[in-house]
Amino acid sequence: MVLDGVQEIVGRVGLVAVLNLANLSHLSDPAAALKGTDLRALRRALEDLYGRRGGRGVLLRSGRAAFRPFLDHFGEELHLTQTEFRLQPAPVRIQAGLEAITGVLSQVGSSPLDFTETPDAWVWTQRGCWWCHPSESQEPVCQFAVGLLQEYLNWASGKVYHVEETACKGTGAEACVFHISKHPLD
Repeated sequence: MVLDGVQEIVGRVGLVAVLNLANLSHLSDPAAALKGTDLRALRRALEDLYGRRGGRGVLLRSGRAAFRPFLDHFGEELHLTQTEFRLQPAPVRIQAGLEAITGVLSQVGSSPLDFTETPDAWVWTQRGCWWCHPSESQEPVCQFAVGLLQEYLNWASGKVYHVEETACKGTGAEACVFHISKHPLD
């Protein structure tokens, strides 16, 4: 799903170029599985190829583009595509979906995710991150996750919500923390 999202943004030739630059050409095979170290290498290659800001922009857009393949793969299992889910009020739908997505990503990923709630935000915490390496950056680098969350929120509610990575292991924090405003921007 990650590579599907990247390919949607940079095209097939661009994806192959990024994989080659990252020494990940074996991932051109659709049956190949991504590992956490592969994701970090992919992020670095995108930053090398497109510049730091451009690479992170590609990752943000790739995260958005990856939501559709994620939904196709996990939507029924998570009950996201069922009529009962779609008929719930938007706040209930958003929270239930965030909890379900947190659960499945904890299972398929290399580290558990935590989902909590504050009066104004939903908070997604990832103690072991797939995208960054401890203390490698001065600013958060997990834009793929931000994009995936943004697209889910838009799909679930038809509105745009502010999603911000407020702490990142890449900057030396203990965890990557994403704050999702409960109030839509529009």
